[in-house]
Amino acid sequence: MKTFFKKFLLATLGFALLVFTICFIFSSLCKSGIMTSDLASLVLQIVGILLFFSYAFLLGIFAKQKGWLIGLVLAIAYGVIAYSVAGSKETLTLLSGIMIGLKVVALFTGAVIGVNLSHQKA
Repeated sequence: MKTFFKKFLLATLGFALLVFTICFIFSSLCKSGIMTSDLASLVLQIVGILLFFSYAFLLGIFAKQKGWLIGLVLAIAYGVIAYSVAGSKETLTLLSGIMIGLKVVALFTGAVIGVNLSHQKA
């Protein structure tokens, strides 16, 4: 359990740094005029879905069991926080709701696939 918790913390820290770096790069591109803010927002949403899937996939590989439970906990935690924040700011549009839903699905499926791929025998 301790090794999983350490790996979980390292993965979380690594992905947080990666997200910060990607956001910094895209905001710099928008500020310099190379990319429009609408395009950057769309790209960040798509990259966000891929990062959520990768994060859950990595946690599933680390856990090696109960991928559905890990995915469910991650999906519920993110879904509740994201819908609460978006709802409290009254910025919950159909598109943002769909993006949050896609990220929830990416978290769940990433963890399940990660556990299943970690158990394949060579």
